[in-house]
Amino acid sequence: MEPVFMNLMQKCLAVLIPAVLLITACQKKNSTEPGLNAPPSIINLKAVPEAVGFGLTSRLWVTVEDDKKDRLSFRWDCEAGAFSNIQSMAKSAVSQTKVFRDSVLWTAPDSLGIFTIAVVVSDGLDSTRAEKDIEVKGFFYDNFSDSLDLWVQSYCDARVEDGIMHMLGNTEGYTASLSHIPDQAIRPEYTLEAVVTYSGIPDSSDFYGIFFNVNDAGYPAVTNYLFAVLPGRPNNWALLAFLYDDLNSDWFLLDSQSTGYSALLDAEEITLVRLGMTMTADKRVRVLANDQLVHESDEIANLETILGRDLSVSARYFGIRGSYDFEVLSDEALLSTVRENTSGRFEILSRTLEGRFGKETRILPPVLVPLRSRLQ
Repeated sequence: MEPVFMNLMQKCLAVLIPAVLLITACQKKNSTEPGLNAPPSIINLKAVPEAVGFGLTSRLWVTVEDDKKDRLSFRWDCEAGAFSNIQSMAKSAVSQTKVFRDSVLWTAPDSLGIFTIAVVVSDGLDSTRAEKDIEVKGFFYDNFSDSLDLWVQSYCDARVEDGIMHMLGNTEGYTASLSHIPDQAIRPEYTLEAVVTYSGIPDSSDFYGIFFNVNDAGYPAVTNYLFAVLPGRPNNWALLAFLYDDLNSDWFLLDSQSTGYSALLDAEEITLVRLGMTMTADKRVRVLANDQLVHESDEIANLETILGRDLSVSARYFGIRGSYDFEVLSDEALLSTVRENTSGRFEILSRTLEGRFGKETRILPPVLVPLRSRLQ
């Protein structure tokens, strides 16, 4: 009986042991032990801009996928500078993969060098790390180019002849722009001035003006501010802002009073005018014609209340705009900003051309002067 019993036990064990191993293996396969967890995957990390000046900001975004649909946490690190305005946004993708996005604003230190921004994404079991380098370049200084080498042409033809810049729109349905992009954003207070005029007879849709683009990365974003001159119209100027989101984008008056008539911009013949636009440290927009105030708006504060967030107004680039098939001329552009230095004075940052409209002086008097007399 004993051999028979032993044979029976061996047969039972031969069946049971694989079954137990199979059950154990299945249990481990469904386990949430750290070694078997799929870590989150960072698919994109970007910074805009990637070079800044002392105390200026760069916006960073990270996009992450996690197949397990885990609850993720984000940690941003840097050896210097400060983080603010963190915007964690978790959203499900159409597929089974869950996509997470996180955004942070980094303020640069007052130190030169390349700083590494790190983000660590964790699902509670495993973590993933990615890095992005941002260069801090010190106080900003830049030169415009007489040869237009540092100007970006958008929907226009531009050239310099005899020290005068000509910009002619060439694409129907788009405004023409000629812009200068510094090597870093500039925080307020800053001022753009340009001596401009136009050729030909404007029609009811023509305009010209100066603008700056800012690094507002919120949603919706307010990305541009434009001081436009509307020659020959009852309301011959307007101060506009550009609102952008995924569904709509359009220009709108910055406030209810930011359009009207100014005698400084009214003339029956072709005229030369110095336009100026300033973004102040407290986010007021001030526009001038021939060094005289046309309008000052504090509407950005109201927009911040409506949108429920701070608007970033550090300038990314500056320029001149004109309408389609309308030639705008300029012989001088000046970009300046206030720096915290011992003198406390305005620091001139950029200048273009040589004031060729007038040989006797670079600074025009605060009156409108016909272009033909300036060229004689």
